Amino acid sequence: MESATWGQKVARRLSTSLSGSYDPHYKMSKSENSEPEEEPKKTAKSVSAEFADMTSMMGVNYIHHSRRLWAKGFWLFIVLGGCGAMIFHLYYLCSVFFAFPKQTKIVLGFDSLRFPAVTVCNINPIRGSKLAESGPLMQTLMQNTNTTNLIRFFNETDLGNGNPAATQPGSTQAQSGSTPGTGSTLASGPGSTQASRTRSTQASRTRSTQASRPQSSPPPGSSTGKRRRKRYLDDFTVNVTNSYLNISDSLRDDYNDDWERASPRTTESRIEHEFEDLYSKIPRGKRIQIGHQLKDFMVKSSFSGRTIKSNNYIVHPSMTYGNCFTLQYPDFVSRKSGPVDGVEMVLFLENYEYLRGWTNGNGAHLVVHDRSTVPLVEQDGVAISGGTETFIGLKRVNIERLHTPYGLCDDGTEFRSRFNITYTRQACQDYCLVRFIVDSCGCYDGRQGEINMIFRISDVRDCKTQTEIQCVIKIEKDFEFGRLSSQCTCYSPCVESLFEKSISSRQWPSVEYGKVLVEAICARSDAEHCRKLREYDGFRLSQNFIKLNIFYEDLNYENITEEADYAEAQFLSDIGGTLGLWIGLSVISIFEIGQFFVEIMGVCFARCGASTDSRRTNPRVRSETSTSKPRYPDYQTRSDYARSQNGDYRASYGH
Repeated sequence: MESATWGQKVARRLSTSLSGSYDPHYKMSKSENSEPEEEPKKTAKSVSAEFADMTSMMGVNYIHHSRRLWAKGFWLFIVLGGCGAMIFHLYYLCSVFFAFPKQTKIVLGFDSLRFPAVTVCNINPIRGSKLAESGPLMQTLMQNTNTTNLIRFFNETDLGNGNPAATQPGSTQAQSGSTPGTGSTLASGPGSTQASRTRSTQASRTRSTQASRPQSSPPPGSSTGKRRRKRYLDDFTVNVTNSYLNISDSLRDDYNDDWERASPRTTESRIEHEFEDLYSKIPRGKRIQIGHQLKDFMVKSSFSGRTIKSNNYIVHPSMTYGNCFTLQYPDFVSRKSGPVDGVEMVLFLENYEYLRGWTNGNGAHLVVHDRSTVPLVEQDGVAISGGTETFIGLKRVNIERLHTPYGLCDDGTEFRSRFNITYTRQACQDYCLVRFIVDSCGCYDGRQGEINMIFRISDVRDCKTQTEIQCVIKIEKDFEFGRLSSQCTCYSPCVESLFEKSISSRQWPSVEYGKVLVEAICARSDAEHCRKLREYDGFRLSQNFIKLNIFYEDLNYENITEEADYAEAQFLSDIGGTLGLWIGLSVISIFEIGQFFVEIMGVCFARCGASTDSRRTNPRVRSETSTSKPRYPDYQTRSDYARSQNGDYRASYGH
């Protein structure tokens, strides 16, 4: 007989109850009661117990299963101590990583190398034969500072006379009888007139005769006749018209520079600033015209044994050296080391055109720099002496810097797109200073003429009034003392190439080869210059020439690269090792902890929701004085109401 279904059993029980034969002790068997049971509700305690049984985190299961209280406390202390040590260790790792440390790696390489740009200048800014074209103030300054005046100044012995009258503007010209612009200020050069040389010889003989006569001793206590020992040019005065210099000295008390306040400016410094101011007022085209020309200056130039044409040079006027010439050509690549595969130059200095007194030597100035960068001839470079053959061996050093967050550098992309030159830190600072002056003063500093041209500052005029000059000096001082650094920050370039130099030289040319060079000069020069050169002796002639050999010592180069000292992969590895070391965690364990917290939050939300529903469905029972209708009808008790519904269940037991 087939077993009754669950519905049939319930119907039979109901019928039995209705017939009065209900057995209250009857229970369904488990096989009969096949209705699925409801799952028990989760609580925070049950979730925690389940997590303690199943987690792979070390120590938690010991806390849950330990039977003694001291054992639970011991394992709880171990787990909490491990968590504290883990947090401290993780804090240390994060502080190291987020400091973004970096290390420098040096790698040596060997390859064919691009040849750098070379800028060479004659140290004499204005040719003596063109001095008349520089203006009357420049002529006066050169006449007051020529060697004749300086010698007369040192030979002056009378204390009462003080500074000789020849040091006043225009006095040199009046006393010597020379004409400006004819080269007469060059006391030792061939441009001096015969009359000037004769008068100088007579004056020298007169001074030597007076010096040979016996001098009588002055009476005791007398101040006349005492010879005063003078320091070098300290008492030599020049009429300085430079407003920049005078205003700069008047503002020195506004800045915290004890040395400027304690020590006066030297005479040489005042003369240099005066020359710079007067030279900057000459138009750029005129400055190039009165300086030394490439066709006269460059006798020969070649790269790797092949002639370099003059159109490969770019003129770069300097406020200190006059015309400078930059050689840079994209196809210059050195595939061999040594002078044979480098640049060779033969320079003719024209030292008979030098402004003696202002230019006190014979030679050139050389700067080796990366291509497309601004040659900083005033801040960088080496001096080359006349009458020498100089070997300059180069070694290339490439520097690569890390950008944010490991460091601060500028890739130079925006700078190059705006000005078409390679970014350098000095170029950025020069631009900032020029921009500050234009924005604050409404004009530009004429002494920065070439920088203004490079950065295309042409929409304003030159600063001329006292107010504008004072504004310029104040901006320059603020920039020098770092008061404007927050408004314009110049970082080092992210990629940069430097050139280490080793220099050696020897006497050049020989007397015989000097004559060969003279004939080469005469073939393209006028007869007057040729005649003067042929009259020179061997030493004096050699001082007019320089030979330069610029080359790579070898094709090895250095790559100095910044790298992250603590990479992301190492940081993650250290975090995993820290978690496993102190509390035995792994990546899977972290997900277990995450699931535990999710379940705890679910229990909390479920409890909050259940309490809210119970308030809505079962409002709070009112007090006994309430007049609401009772739950059971006809005011019967609950037991009476149950009997009326189910019958007298005691009758089934024979009561």
